[in-house]
Amino acid sequence: MPEPPDAAVRKLTGEILARPEFASAISKEPFWTEWLRTFLKWLQKIQLLHDTSPVLYWTIVAAVAIISAGLVVHIIWTLWIAMSAPEPSARLATSGSAPDLAEMPAAI
Repeated sequence: MPEPPDAAVRKLTGEILARPEFASAISKEPFWTEWLRTFLKWLQKIQLLHDTSPVLYWTIVAAVAIISAGLVVHIIWTLWIAMSAPEPSARLATSGSAPDLAEMPAAI
């Protein structure tokens, strides 16, 4: 079977990639812009929820605010604990060489 000419292969490839299921494969936009567009559409749906069911909307907003505040508090607490940890023991600081990890289990 003879090989098809390059022009025919390019034409067929263009037709295949023009199909809707392959549209994202040849997208000129970066991935993050598509993600941002999807996120903004989702936020518009949340705004629609504000109009149709205000109680559910404010419940979701309060839950997100509480979770966000909890995450910020946890990050600050973790950094506080990490920064206020005691200095390494003098034995490890003055020993000039790394500890022998193979002997540590035997010492315990």
